[in-house]
Amino acid sequence: MKLLSSILIILAFATFIWSNTSNNVAIATNKSKHLDNQSKKINNYLPHFKDTIYVLGDSYIELPLKEQYAYVFRRNKPTLRLPVSSGNNKLHKGIKTRTGLFAVQSKLRKAISKQFNNAELINWIGFNYNIGFHGLSSSGYYSYLGKKPSSHGCVRISREDGDSIYVSVQIGTPVMVYEEEPARVFRFIDSVELSQRNYITLRERGEMQKYILDSRLAALQSGITDYLEDLAIVMDGTTQLRPGSYDIGIYSECSKPRPIIESDFTLESKDNTNISMSINNLNNPQTKTE
Repeated sequence: MKLLSSILIILAFATFIWSNTSNNVAIATNKSKHLDNQSKKINNYLPHFKDTIYVLGDSYIELPLKEQYAYVFRRNKPTLRLPVSSGNNKLHKGIKTRTGLFAVQSKLRKAISKQFNNAELINWIGFNYNIGFHGLSSSGYYSYLGKKPSSHGCVRISREDGDSIYVSVQIGTPVMVYEEEPARVFRFIDSVELSQRNYITLRERGEMQKYILDSRLAALQSGITDYLEDLAIVMDGTTQLRPGSYDIGIYSECSKPRPIIESDFTLESKDNTNISMSINNLNNPQTKTE
């Protein structure tokens, strides 16, 4: 009798535990679904997200100034990693190499700098008017390459590396120069994949593109991310960006979730050139800002 009572008590206890466990699982599942739906509604920022600039050409350049190395990414070819020496504002008439989104504007095997005593600039690759990659006829500057800034604003490279980069890029090749990790990133795309997307191509003097690019960064910093992939921003690899660069943002400023309430985004595009954009209520008025 005692044995039977013990068995019944154990069974009753097991049933109680199972029932509570099942309820907890159901509650957790429902809560998860609720959070998923809520996240779609208020569109919390995903910390790993960056604004992508798609590249149709065969190469692009990234220059992280803190590393003092340039990276030439090539489609279906190994990446070139080249030691450089960028601009130093502590030199007489020196400036820091400007950060931003650029494109190669000019190429010459040999250019002459009238500003600096007719110095010969070997394998000149200009991306910001009188700022560009180049080597020098002398070799004294080689000891600074990959170590510290030593130029008056340009990006010095060895003559040998200059030859490698010269043949790997063309006028229109995208260039991104940054000090802090940028909120934008390059990615190769082909014409087939692009044909399945809504996109705009950055032009030399596009009237709306600065507004669009700035708005995307503002949205990213405020926590709105989903729509950024609805419209692809493309650099075709042949178009110069004049008159100057575009902002690339700072990734660390976009790395904290910031909930959005009643945010909305509208975009109308008829022919990939005329763009109408509106982003409203980027910040939650009930959330304190830092």
